Amino acid sequence: MNHCQINCLTPADDVYSDVTVLPLASGVFFPASNSHCLGTDVWVKKHGESDPEMDFVRTILESGYESGNQKSKLIDVDLTTLDVTMKDFSGSGIDFIRIGAEGRDVNMLNGGVSFFTIHSPLVMFEILPGNIFGPELVCEFKFLGYDSYRFIPGIECLAPISAENDPDPYCSNAFCCKPDRAARLEENGFLTHQEAETYTDGNTDTTLWIDYLQQFPYAIRLLRMWEQYLLENEGDSCWRLYQEALSSYAVSRMTRIPQADRFQALNRAYLLLRHVVRITPTFSRLMSLFRVVSDMGYRKQKDIVLRYLIRMMEKTDPVSIAEPFLAVSSRFEQTDPEQEMGRWCLASLLEA
Repeated sequence: MNHCQINCLTPADDVYSDVTVLPLASGVFFPASNSHCLGTDVWVKKHGESDPEMDFVRTILESGYESGNQKSKLIDVDLTTLDVTMKDFSGSGIDFIRIGAEGRDVNMLNGGVSFFTIHSPLVMFEILPGNIFGPELVCEFKFLGYDSYRFIPGIECLAPISAENDPDPYCSNAFCCKPDRAARLEENGFLTHQEAETYTDGNTDTTLWIDYLQQFPYAIRLLRMWEQYLLENEGDSCWRLYQEALSSYAVSRMTRIPQADRFQALNRAYLLLRHVVRITPTFSRLMSLFRVVSDMGYRKQKDIVLRYLIRMMEKTDPVSIAEPFLAVSSRFEQTDPEQEMGRWCLASLLEA
């Protein structure tokens, strides 16, 4: 059997070192006619490197649709006096409000009930590492007419948070908005109202993954070996499910289809991969699962899978990559490993 095997024994102790995250101040975005307000670029420079969710918000605001083709600006406000502070801007259209972690307490909304009732912004909450977006906050905003969403990095859109059945309640930021704002976001491809399905039934073409993966340098180098694997495992039912997962992921990368369909395809890939990994946790399947949980924004599961993969590469027994797999990031799927497949795999995990 022509199996390519790799192993790396490089210590990975620094991969999990804790990173100090400074709390972010609260901010409100509104049209640029208020010239004294900070711009989005200033906000990013002031508070350090931007995160994916903030980049996503900047894309929304800079698209111009929120404010009649005007770019938005930002000011800092005190949440406890939000109703009083925002009286000075009663004529402005408020597009977005960001609430830092230090503003989160049980009485957080007491000073802003009127504001959140009158206005209809997109609201983003920072969540400190290890904390959960609790149902009490969902309920508080639901009472004011706001539904809750989480950011899905793989398709760059918002999807509903399931307070009762969220497979990974840890996220760096969470979002809320009223139906009118949600409708505008959905119309422009930034949001889907559909919740993640909990079943894996579907009719995805199991060969779609082949066309998708063979465009990437790392996959091109492994195609012959993967073709051999296909022939040897043609009758394996678990292998068929794994192919469906890869093909579902390929569908999620098709930008020409609606965001709701892409989200359900990504979620189906996640459910199928979780199932086949429980049966046989091969290195390739775990690599693919890591990419999918990353694209779903499942931070806790991403950390668990990463630790497992690093431990597999630290062992003296080589790991096999004869089975097809997804690269763990978009950057590394475009990077040619040349003859150093083992180093490429390890580098991609260390950077993840």
